Amino acid sequence: MLSTTKEFLALNLSDDLREIVLDLNEKDWGILRTVKPYVAQQELFIGHDDYYPIVYEKNGIFLHDPLLKRYINKDIKKFLQCLSAYEMYGKEVQNVIGEDEQLCVVNHYIDIFNQIDATCRINENNFWSIISDQMEEGNL
Repeated sequence: MLSTTKEFLALNLSDDLREIVLDLNEKDWGILRTVKPYVAQQELFIGHDDYYPIVYEKNGIFLHDPLLKRYINKDIKKFLQCLSAYEMYGKEVQNVIGEDEQLCVVNHYIDIFNQIDATCRINENNFWSIISDQMEEGNL
């Protein structure tokens, strides 16, 4: 069981963070997947984007692209909140008629991402910056 492994305990997670991690399950969010967390190479793996792993580190959640360690969110809680917001966006944007209405919906959810985690779009190479760009272009 993950909660009692030496590697997991060595991460020194706070009680509330440990509870969030242990409750994390496999889910397909469309743009990425969360997995039942596991520790490997002293990193906590919590998901992937079909190609690259998503890991928790003390300074945030990152997508480990071989060319660039891409910042996602400040912490796991904000990561899950942004994923939930994106999931709501996906449902809402399906019912949109017209480009202007779509852009309003997109901007609304970009604002939500920023409210959840002010750091998530601070750099154009951050995961949520790229997702936001794709949403604005109508690709997501």
